[in-house]
Amino acid sequence: MKLNVHFPPHWILVCIMALSLAFTFPSCSDGSSGGSDDDSGQITNTANAGTSGEKSNPSITTTADNVAELITSLEPGEYNIAVTGAITSETISTIATALKGNENAKVSLDLSQTTGLTSIGNDAFNDCSSLVSLNIPNKVTSIGNDAFYNCSSLASVSIPDSVTSIGKGAFQYCKSLSSVAIPDSVTSIGYCAFSYCSSLKSLNIPASVASIGKSLFNDCTSLTELTVSEGNSAYKSHENCIYTKDGKTLIAAATGLTSVTILDGVTSINEEVFYFCISLTSITIPDGVTSIGKGAFVGCSSLTDVSIPDSVTSIDYGAFSYCESLVNVTIPAGVTSIGERAFVGCNKLKTVNYKGTQAQWNAITIANGNDPLTSATINYNYTGE
Repeated sequence: MKLNVHFPPHWILVCIMALSLAFTFPSCSDGSSGGSDDDSGQITNTANAGTSGEKSNPSITTTADNVAELITSLEPGEYNIAVTGAITSETISTIATALKGNENAKVSLDLSQTTGLTSIGNDAFNDCSSLVSLNIPNKVTSIGNDAFYNCSSLASVSIPDSVTSIGKGAFQYCKSLSSVAIPDSVTSIGYCAFSYCSSLKSLNIPASVASIGKSLFNDCTSLTELTVSEGNSAYKSHENCIYTKDGKTLIAAATGLTSVTILDGVTSINEEVFYFCISLTSITIPDGVTSIGKGAFVGCSSLTDVSIPDSVTSIDYGAFSYCESLVNVTIPAGVTSIGERAFVGCNKLKTVNYKGTQAQWNAITIANGNDPLTSATINYNYTGE
């Protein structure tokens, strides 16, 4: 069953966050070898013994009408199933039900030879923990919201070049997915599409993509390679971060990085860009940045020191919440507001180096939930010496 609240795998910390933060950062036949059914079933098992005498994963060919029954009757094990014939969204629903009902049969499903399907609908395969890999038919044009949500065993997915959109949370919590090739046909990728894919190591955004949702890589702790293809008119990449083409907004970052220097010229840092980037030990924010978005650095538990540039005027809601190792923060005199819970959970924060006077500090609007900040030692008129 798909959860209504998207919790990161750091469950203890997130349970605390859920209590203290009032916001959500913007989600057949049997498988024995040998033999075949009659032509009406068209189920053919082609499993062969390997050279050592051990059996390989059974390879089965069946029709769209029989695939759900086949999956239901499989014994525990790993299976490669190729499907032929006409397929509809109703067929997908029955396949998903069969997969959920037989979690001990790990299935690699090839739908590339089927006809008729034009979309993978919302929630189509959500919570199908027995789905190991999928070849999507080449007439499919869209992958719906939460289509593969929490397919925890999904390690491989083949997306055809007919697909133009990947929906919100489409691959969220696919913790076994280590890589995925997004075809040049895709023009939009929705909010949280790859969040919590803890095994995802690399991803390229093709030149065709014109729209990227927020929080795309939340808690993708293994992601260290993130690029945008040359020729993309909306975005560009630099050192595994994604920026708008004009270089003014930091859109997304590889959340397995240990050190990031944000490009000069950036004026704003998007919401949740470094969400639970737990390996991040160093961040350089350039002069010119005026705003730090909601939850931009939430859960960056290895950060110990942050220097906010003089150009920043506001620190948004939850911006540095639960940076558990944060000891020192430098805040410029130009900051006029610090959002609610911006520093909640920063319980090791000892020193605030403030570049203005005490009177200026007292004039800052500091919202509720910032006790670690207000309880720290404030060094007024800080010059960096």
